[in-house]
Amino acid sequence: MSERRLSEKNIAPEDVAEVIVEGNPLVKVILNRPDPKDCEEARFSIYHGVSAAIIDRDVNHRSFLKAQDPRFVEMRHKVKVRIDADVNAKFKAGVDSVTIRLKDGTQHRGEFTTYKGEKGFRFTREEVTGKYREYAGELLTADELDKVKEVVLELEKCSDLSSLLHILTFPGKLSKSTTAVR
Repeated sequence: MSERRLSEKNIAPEDVAEVIVEGNPLVKVILNRPDPKDCEEARFSIYHGVSAAIIDRDVNHRSFLKAQDPRFVEMRHKVKVRIDADVNAKFKAGVDSVTIRLKDGTQHRGEFTTYKGEKGFRFTREEVTGKYREYAGELLTADELDKVKEVVLELEKCSDLSSLLHILTFPGKLSKSTTAVR
């Protein structure tokens, strides 16, 4: 169940009784950190990623800074992982389905056939630009964001990358004379 579909269901974290993640053996090998201690471990925890999707309705770089947040610790303990070797044959990425069972007995199930970014399910330019602004916006000014975006989206036409390198090397130091060269 994607973050988008999860938010459409309007599931309150406090209403969740159990979350069952079904996937192939790789899930237990790569993402088997049920109780991550820090950001680095949280990045490789299916338990934490699913918890972030439920609690924050999004999984992003900030999600992994919350490894010790009591809400995430509690939600991770509700996540159960079931391994099915047959999933490996039909879905290479690992997770096949997520079922959220609420305290009132209601169940919400989502199956994955592709992940965002794969062929047939590509990111739109607006989605890529939005992610870029979300992440780079913590380091670059609004003018710098616009200039970097302009250069990168037209990179094949750019004959001089010095303005781009200046912005990326010295964020917050954009001068009026620095312009994107085409």
